[in-house]
Amino acid sequence: MTRAAESFLVSRSARTATWQKGFNFSTVLLFYAIRGYAERIFVALCGILAIAMSMEIVDDWNQLTRTAAAEGQFIIARVALYLGLSAIDITTNLLAISVFLGVIWWELRHTRLRERIIVWNGGQSPVQSLAAPLLLALVLTSIQLCLDLRIRPVALALQMEAGLGELGQRYDRRLSSHVSWAKVGGDIMSARIDYGAPTVLYDLTLYRLSEENRLVEIVKARRALQTPTESVWRVEDPVRWPIGTSMESVAARNSDFMLSKKSDTERLVLNLDPRIFRLHDISAKYLPQPVLQQLAAQESTEPPVSDYKTWLNYRYARGVVTGLMALLAATLALFDNGIVRPRAKYLIIFLSGYAAYSMVKLFVTMGELGFLPAVAAAWGGPLLIVVTIAALQLMMRRKII
Repeated sequence: MTRAAESFLVSRSARTATWQKGFNFSTVLLFYAIRGYAERIFVALCGILAIAMSMEIVDDWNQLTRTAAAEGQFIIARVALYLGLSAIDITTNLLAISVFLGVIWWELRHTRLRERIIVWNGGQSPVQSLAAPLLLALVLTSIQLCLDLRIRPVALALQMEAGLGELGQRYDRRLSSHVSWAKVGGDIMSARIDYGAPTVLYDLTLYRLSEENRLVEIVKARRALQTPTESVWRVEDPVRWPIGTSMESVAARNSDFMLSKKSDTERLVLNLDPRIFRLHDISAKYLPQPVLQQLAAQESTEPPVSDYKTWLNYRYARGVVTGLMALLAATLALFDNGIVRPRAKYLIIFLSGYAAYSMVKLFVTMGELGFLPAVAAAWGGPLLIVVTIAALQLMMRRKII
């Protein structure tokens, strides 16, 4: 072997050893940080669940005990089911806050024990320090998407079926004692609704509107039953009150409603899908994804359609927000301008996290009310968080250089 070849092999071995040493150090540090993050996120989430669930159980205790006695169930089993389903709802809503608190907790501990100095002396830059939060963010994004798209709608369906707690009572699909209102085509309907199979509308009142949104007819009926034919309902004991406008012009405009006389009943052609209508008054964030997609496909940009459109986008955006909160927490913990004292810095960090989360919620609320387009409302908050993280990282990089 020539001297040149020996020299090449020696240098290559040295480079390989250096790379492996750095790789091993970085790998150990990566999993050490991820483990620390996960432990503290879990503790923070448990703390939030304990506080929130204790408040909910106090509010709903009388209702839970009353319904358990009425249905002959063990109160412990009913409360356990209620707490489990409520925990899913709370976790879906507040996972991002738990992530921020857990990551900040770990990073501040990391700094207080001077482990940060060891890491930086090993040659790791602030950007490289985001490797662990970034990997964690990918996992958390998947968890949040799973909660929003799959788990929470199923949990609410179980809560509705069992009539558990405030949500179960509010969205109870059994025959309601109060009148519900809905817009059907160009008209307005009110009824007490039995959401069974088939769906039955009791104490039905239909307000027919003209193209200029003027009232032209009122139709009242004791009840309307869904027939096997799609969009056709059988109305019992109907009473009609025309209000002095040409019915031909209204019928030509509005094909969603048509009456044909048949003895003491009438057939009502009503463009109303019971599978969707049984969920019409449920908040968009609780709806199953296929139903939400159908409701969001409407052309209107006003509530409640704006609510559907916003949440259709925000369900995906919130997964990203949860991951971004981990990156934001890690970046804020690393940032130090040398002016702010440590205690003041901790307060600023927590206030910054709260402000970021509140900003996201503000965008979503504006989208629900129709003040912002759905895409802007859902993704505006996450975009601003990304810009903030990039700006802080750039400032730290310039300071190091």
